[in-house]
Amino acid sequence: MSSSQDSLKKVQMYDSYIKKSLRFFARQCFKKKKKLLEREVCFSELPLKTLATLACYDSYFEDDYAFDVLGTRVKFSKTELFKALSMLSQQKREVIILSVGLGLKDTEVAERLNLTKENARFHRLTALEILREFMGVLPDEEK
Repeated sequence: MSSSQDSLKKVQMYDSYIKKSLRFFARQCFKKKKKLLEREVCFSELPLKTLATLACYDSYFEDDYAFDVLGTRVKFSKTELFKALSMLSQQKREVIILSVGLGLKDTEVAERLNLTKENARFHRLTALEILREFMGVLPDEEK
């Protein structure tokens, strides 16, 4: 064999190798695509129940309910809680929002609302009792 035939044979072997490699790669790609198509589902084909679990709804323009407490507007997004708090007197509402909502102690609430510590405690306890009755929650002892 001459050197030109030798080099031609090498080129043909290389060409054959590249074609085989490309065919193998193409088959792998088609297999992967087929597998994905079997698993994938268009959103339009999903049942509404499944689609609802995937959805996330923002509440930017939802109505908020608010009370003024010491010149600060305190907002509530839960209608039931707002209704329960609106049943309370202004003073009881301020005491319960400051003590439960902001986590202030009775002495701190009393200082801010110009009450005695005992008065703040009394308003907090009676407000909690009214809220429990309205929302149907049993006290800890009755559970």
